Amino acid sequence: MTGSKRTDNPLSNGDKRQEFLDAYHSWGVWLTTPELDLTYYRCALSNGSCVIAMEHKTRIYHGYRDGYKFEVSVRYFIKPAGEPFTLNTAYGLQTAAEMLKGVNLCTQNNRIYQ
Repeated sequence: MTGSKRTDNPLSNGDKRQEFLDAYHSWGVWLTTPELDLTYYRCALSNGSCVIAMEHKTRIYHGYRDGYKFEVSVRYFIKPAGEPFTLNTAYGLQTAAEMLKGVNLCTQNNRIYQ
């Protein structure tokens, strides 16, 4: 069928974009900085840019009874095609999901390219 739109785009609506971003572990580890407890995950997009999730683990004291626990925070970066990755712009889940409007994933055989 010519002229038909793809209906299987995993980024086709806001909920799907947020689910995609929440599943950043499935993208595979791109880079780690163990000294800072940082792990970066990256996924290529069809327009040549990529989305990067930075996971930071923080050890927080929760009192005498509970002791120390790890808490995880995630920030998202959208790296434009042909530009270097910088930490100057980080986004929360909702803002990053909005920025992915109209973008497709790079896929081959229904698998996400990393």
